[in-house]
Amino acid sequence: MTKKILLIVAIVFSGVMLFAQADDKRLEEVSKMAKQDAKEGWIKGGGIGLDFTGLRLINPRVGAGDNKFGIGGLGTFFFNYKKGKDYWNNGVNFQLAVQNVNLDAKRLYQKNLDVVRFNSRYGHQIKEKLFGAVDFGLETLLLPTYSGNFTSPETAGDNLIAKLFSPARITFSPGLDYKHDDHFSVFFAPIGLKIIYVADQDIANLGIHGTKLVEENDPSKGFEQMFLQAGANLQAKYNNKFISDKVSYTTQLDLFSNYLNNPQNIDVLWGHALDISIAKGLSLSLMGELFYDHDILVNFDRDGNGRYDGTPNELARRVSMTGGYYLKYSKVF
Repeated sequence: MTKKILLIVAIVFSGVMLFAQADDKRLEEVSKMAKQDAKEGWIKGGGIGLDFTGLRLINPRVGAGDNKFGIGGLGTFFFNYKKGKDYWNNGVNFQLAVQNVNLDAKRLYQKNLDVVRFNSRYGHQIKEKLFGAVDFGLETLLLPTYSGNFTSPETAGDNLIAKLFSPARITFSPGLDYKHDDHFSVFFAPIGLKIIYVADQDIANLGIHGTKLVEENDPSKGFEQMFLQAGANLQAKYNNKFISDKVSYTTQLDLFSNYLNNPQNIDVLWGHALDISIAKGLSLSLMGELFYDHDILVNFDRDGNGRYDGTPNELARRVSMTGGYYLKYSKVF
């Protein structure tokens, strides 16, 4: 499976490059950002994107369809500090999308996407391009999730399968941060920590979020709420601007190998973001993400009914891929 993951990473990375035309006002915004990047002190900014879909039918004709409403959004915010040889970068981003569906005359909201991430990295310059650094990351979700990826139960017997901090993925990695230039950097921690934490014991006992049995081969004792891993962490980031700075592209690859359990099974998180300027501060944002963690099971439509039920039978070790597009407004201040 590890070889397949790395092959997919290589194919996707070699095939990503898009171009577009946009407004010249984008140049003013880029110049402003460049000046702020060069100065010391705090730099703050962010962007918000929204996506709406809706359809309302009254007494629809046979075969015309059904009512539909969906809303999605993304947000990204950063708070970066720089002084002398030290820097402290902080970022929060979220992606959330739900749609209203009608099942047996009961309208429910079903999740399409729900993820929240916080990252913080402090670094101190050792040489011209080399920094000693400590990286911290937290990932969880916002809305409660029931069987079928609904935000409320479809039937009285539906299980709550996920909610805020159930699960959460936490990483802490001291290492070296190599900044080749303004476009490319590599962070490497020879030994770092990764924790899968499930705050709700009932959700942990479902055994679907990567934690281990309290007693091996005895499911009756339940599952632990925390799974601690120690291993090597590699993060590579590239960003650049094209077509007179009107199109920006960012990609970040995060690899982790757990020394304590099957180190050959490399965890992968690889994200892409392409912003095409439309007007000052307004852009079309395209995003994509590839995820694989050998300890975390993902939804797999095993019976082919087009639904992810969140049951053990429809969970598997698979590559998870996400893609989307949003109109995004960004501002640096």
